[in-house]
Amino acid sequence: MPLSDLIHDYANGDQTSWPEEVTWIKANHPRRLARITREIQAGNFPPIRLDFEEQRVVDGHHRITAALDLQLTEIPVDDAWGTDQDWWLHASDSGADDPEQLVDPDKQAWHDLHAPHTTPLAECGRPASRTHLPHERPIHDVLENL
Repeated sequence: MPLSDLIHDYANGDQTSWPEEVTWIKANHPRRLARITREIQAGNFPPIRLDFEEQRVVDGHHRITAALDLQLTEIPVDDAWGTDQDWWLHASDSGADDPEQLVDPDKQAWHDLHAPHTTPLAECGRPASRTHLPHERPIHDVLENL
């Protein structure tokens, strides 16, 4: 799905605007966001879980924030209530809040073995040559370029 369509058509589910949500994630979960960004750069991009009926994001707020920072144009999405009802057991950004040391190592090991289907980064519309992490860019600049 085009990232710009998701931002325009889907609520984030937290009753805030996307700029507010992204700003909050960057301020409160910088290490988690950096880890998720590295995972996406490595080609591990589990689908964003959407409630198509209510047009809201159920799971994937951190991945969306990373995708905005990485200037991706396409992101993988899936129906949150579709056939994979146990997706929440291995949601990639469902770990503890920062600091990252709070993540349960057993849960992380289980996730590493049973990670959900991923989409290669090259299929997400991002140039593979861009390797830096632009977390410091103001979200308004990112959203204006969609």
